Amino acid sequence: MGTAPKLLSLEAYLEREARSRRKHEFVEGVAYALAGANARHNLLVSNLLYLLRRGAEGKPCRVFPSDMRLKVGNRVYYPDLTVVCHPVDLEALYLEDACLVVEVLSPKTASIDAREKRTAYLGLPGLRGYLMVDSRRPSLTLYRKTPEGLVEERGRLWLPCLDLELDPEEVYRL
Repeated sequence: MGTAPKLLSLEAYLEREARSRRKHEFVEGVAYALAGANARHNLLVSNLLYLLRRGAEGKPCRVFPSDMRLKVGNRVYYPDLTVVCHPVDLEALYLEDACLVVEVLSPKTASIDAREKRTAYLGLPGLRGYLMVDSRRPSLTLYRKTPEGLVEERGRLWLPCLDLELDPEEVYRL
């Protein structure tokens, strides 16, 4: 029988992360190393950052790239993009709420992003949308919170928070 890993506190995780050369996500006391992303993944994130940043102009929203952590309960993730539309402490090491979270799915992370992270992100009180972007083929899926419940949308999307129409052709222009 193997021994269970020693659980880290959030503070210990953040200290360890500050010294690490690799990024780790923190799930219920355990740090998991993130795999590096390929060129396609990075180009998709770059396109999305440009489009969302343009959509944030003139609004009280900020778009954070993947180096900004997002704390969700007893988990800390590195979403590909996070949109926040409330004041943010600019010295903070992580965000604790978001309006929109974007993940570009890779073959290795698609099932985690689609199940575990989706459930966690949708639990954020201020979250209005979770956008999943397939890195292998043009496919956008938005889970949008509405007063009636959760709505799943695909294709050309209207993003909450930014009031921005997202055209898949612009996202996938590589």
